[in-house]
Amino acid sequence: MAFTPELKVPGDLIKSQEWNDMATEVVRLENVKLNRAGGAITGPLNVAGALGVGTNSPDRALTVQGSAGTYLNVKANGGTHEILLGADNAGGIVSTMTNHDLQLRAGGNSTKLVVKANGNVGIGTTTPYAQLTLTGSIGFTNATSPMMFILEGGTTNPDRPVIAHSPPFPNWGLAYRDQTDSFLFLGNGDPKMAIGLGSGRVGIGTDAPAVQLHVVGNRIRLTKSSNAAHTLDLRADGAELDIQSSSDLFINNNNQPVHIRNFHQGSSREIKTNIADLTSEAAISLLSSLKPVKFNFKDDERRELHLGFVSEDVPETIASPDRKAVRPMSIIAVLSAVARQQQQEIAALQKELQWLKKQIKAGEGGGNSR
Repeated sequence: MAFTPELKVPGDLIKSQEWNDMATEVVRLENVKLNRAGGAITGPLNVAGALGVGTNSPDRALTVQGSAGTYLNVKANGGTHEILLGADNAGGIVSTMTNHDLQLRAGGNSTKLVVKANGNVGIGTTTPYAQLTLTGSIGFTNATSPMMFILEGGTTNPDRPVIAHSPPFPNWGLAYRDQTDSFLFLGNGDPKMAIGLGSGRVGIGTDAPAVQLHVVGNRIRLTKSSNAAHTLDLRADGAELDIQSSSDLFINNNNQPVHIRNFHQGSSREIKTNIADLTSEAAISLLSSLKPVKFNFKDDERRELHLGFVSEDVPETIASPDRKAVRPMSIIAVLSAVARQQQQEIAALQKELQWLKKQIKAGEGGGNSR
């Protein structure tokens, strides 16, 4: 039942301001329906100043103070969901006391960060699949300090994955090998490429490069940027090592000598067709068409004297298809055929000379007998 104080009438003995103040406070408490029963207070509580729990001198709107670890609990759904805010010797604490997630919200009560009950942290996502899952990007200020450390210390740590494809495929990505100071690019756990930070060596197909660039594989290919059909391969997928070009192959050493030891030109019957003899007559005709010259290359600053031929002036069978070069083996074949013919003629002349010597000797002997 509401309390209504009676107004003062003539003859009242109590006239103090304290009585009026007390009566006003009683009315206020009745109006806000604040009830206390034992140790419980129910009803709305409106505090004009600061409220202190465990202290008579609160320094904030609400101050909870204790002589040891002090905590404030917030419970929902009959206590099935509980969050704790407190402080102790470990520092400040925010914790879910039940087996539930902890969320940080901002900007219209939107969840920006979540700490899952299993310890995974999500930024920009409420379903982190790793210990830290980020939706978006990471930004760094301009500085000279490392952006990330992959090891705590030491020099003999086991191989450490740095970036992997995904949880189902952790062996695809980039790893660091501490013992050799190398970065390894892994495919299903196998090193596909290695970069030695100390040695400066790069290995492709090997994690232990022995030289600056060490490739273990069947071939290395160089492709022309303006024409993908023009390629140059260093091949190791056959019985021998070889260089294979999809078009003409030039060796340009800036007018410096090119030294090739133990040069062998492929000449097996297995790679040839339409094989026929080069006749002596054809060889002599070709040889007579060759005009040896001496010359200097235009871009040779040393003006070194060379001997050879002008490709535009030699027979078609000796020049390259574009008539920009000559075929040395063709010249050797011509010289060989001509030399063979000359040897046959020399042998015939020697045989005839021997016969003539015998005839002369026989004639001289006959004359002496007379």
